[in-house]
Amino acid sequence: MLVKTPKGKIEVELYKDDAGLNEDPLFYRVIAFSKDKQEMSHINFSIQPRQRIWIYHIATKPQFQHMGLATALSKVMEYFVTTVYNVNYAEGKYAPSNDYAKDFYNKNDYEIWVDDYKHYISKSLDKQKIIQEAKPLIEGEIEIKDYQEYKRQKESQKIVQNLKERYPNITQQEQKITDVSVSKQKS
Repeated sequence: MLVKTPKGKIEVELYKDDAGLNEDPLFYRVIAFSKDKQEMSHINFSIQPRQRIWIYHIATKPQFQHMGLATALSKVMEYFVTTVYNVNYAEGKYAPSNDYAKDFYNKNDYEIWVDDYKHYISKSLDKQKIIQEAKPLIEGEIEIKDYQEYKRQKESQKIVQNLKERYPNITQQEQKITDVSVSKQKS
């Protein structure tokens, strides 16, 4: 799907991660991609009991910060969890040393609070308000993809890229072999 940001449209994918590494079977990732399919920003979260989500991580690579990516991803996340799971509350831990995060949470209506020296964020999710704000930003349907399959494809691409770097002539040789095979079949 495409999501509108102040800097233009970005490609966003929603992944369900059933890796088994996480105890929660409803663990999701929302990832923003550049035009060349580079990951720019992501949010990891899980669906919790009592209509809640737990936000594990929100991050944007330094070269893509201050472009509205994390805000766009949070809109997609909030839209998804309120419309599909009827979630009405978001919470997570907060690292107070991250000044950018504090600005992000304040701008996006999250409360920051301290309990026993631990810092947390929370937000009541108003379904109607979220639909009103997020729906105009989202182009296309929200499709849930398999994160483990995405990781396998990404690893395969890395292997191919490493082979191409190690053996720069391999693609030319493969093409010659293919050309010879095709010409022999035609004869």
